[in-house]
Amino acid sequence: MPNRPLRHRGFTLVELMIAVAVLSVVVLATSKLFGTASKVAGIGEATQDVMQEISAIQRQMREDFAKITPDGFLVIKSYRVPNDINDPLPLLDPTQPADAIIRSDQVVFFTSGLETTSGYFGYRLDQTGEHFGYPQTVEARVSYGHGFQLPNAAPLTNYDTTDPGWGPQVPPWRVQSDLPMVNLSGSSVPAISQPQIQARDWVLARQAILLSDDAGARDQFLVDGSTSIFNAAPYLYNVDPSEFGGYERAAEGLVNSRLDIASQRIGDAMKSVMGLDPNLPFDYGYNQYLSYWEKMVREMTFFPRAERSAAGSDWRDQFTTTSVIGSACSSFIVEWTYDNDSGNIVQPVGQTRWFGARDLDRGVASLTSQLDLDQNDPDGLRFPGAPAIPPYNTEFDGSPTSDPGIESQFTFQGVDVYSAAFFPSALLPSNRKTPWPSALRITMTLHDTKDRLTNGRTVQFVVDLPQPR
Repeated sequence: MPNRPLRHRGFTLVELMIAVAVLSVVVLATSKLFGTASKVAGIGEATQDVMQEISAIQRQMREDFAKITPDGFLVIKSYRVPNDINDPLPLLDPTQPADAIIRSDQVVFFTSGLETTSGYFGYRLDQTGEHFGYPQTVEARVSYGHGFQLPNAAPLTNYDTTDPGWGPQVPPWRVQSDLPMVNLSGSSVPAISQPQIQARDWVLARQAILLSDDAGARDQFLVDGSTSIFNAAPYLYNVDPSEFGGYERAAEGLVNSRLDIASQRIGDAMKSVMGLDPNLPFDYGYNQYLSYWEKMVREMTFFPRAERSAAGSDWRDQFTTTSVIGSACSSFIVEWTYDNDSGNIVQPVGQTRWFGARDLDRGVASLTSQLDLDQNDPDGLRFPGAPAIPPYNTEFDGSPTSDPGIESQFTFQGVDVYSAAFFPSALLPSNRKTPWPSALRITMTLHDTKDRLTNGRTVQFVVDLPQPR
């Protein structure tokens, strides 16, 4: 039998094409599987980061409110910002409808307890060769709310809070092509463009302004007077109204977060407010019956500068980052309530009734002032629409509640504004059930900085307030 040569048969072209196609499907499926797993892992990591930040914010808030002092005041200011306020620019929050409302609330109060400066002043010696420690005080003005950012600002420059055309502060939603700027000595520098910053990129700020007076130079605290370190604002309110007879905007160094010390004690700050000339032009026309000093206290709330990253390496630029407590916060809401046994009427189902900027969808009413009493309503309190909660709040004898410290909402430049100021009854006799609210409810939405959580995470918690004795 003849020998036949062995034949080595290879793959045909069709078989190769099929093999390549199968391999491609396997590769695509594997990459999609890994992509999905990576995305899920990323969302989990982002959620963990946000929840850790929420936990830290809540813990810090509870510590601060536990130290609230009855010698000062408590102010809540609410802003209801339309999502399309900067039309035709993009929406503040593209994930919500154009008519959605973005909340940017503020709460300001005084604390009694040890507080340390956040600024870095370096290692320095006094004339005796002793080391100066970091300034500490036992009194502070603490505020929570959104901060404003100046991404186009040059190092060692401030927003000019004294510019008459723009006012004392920069809201986080503000857009402007020629924002007035000054250097740290107060000299004008070229204006900058302020772009629109999406709500999810707003930062939550905790600003603690230390209050003390070492009897030295008012712009220095616990430093050698011969040095060039100026680490304090002369007054919490830029000038002392009781001494100079007038009110100017909050200190530029405090608004721009260059300083966190004011050379005043709580008593001095309160005296400044109570000692104002009642003829000073504070009235904006939204409520003629509010006392002048209560309106001034409301104006003491401001958006502090809070940067994710400093504009320069100088310690004064680094200072602008120290107040950031929430790296991405698109909504911050503060509401308040009284105890059920303090004379208020609660909802029929026995739920706690919360007050603040009016929001029917959330069941929140505005406890308003005398000006907002509806004479045609036997219950007294005007509450537009068909509320889901009783449209009234009465005294124990059934008479309508009116409180000059609680202000109705008004609209300013398209933004609804609501505020409430609380004082100890030792400073001002009041018809309130208690000088302070019994609790505050905080609602906030936080995001991860890499934008992996489309709608962020919303959390709500209640903080009980110690009552003044």
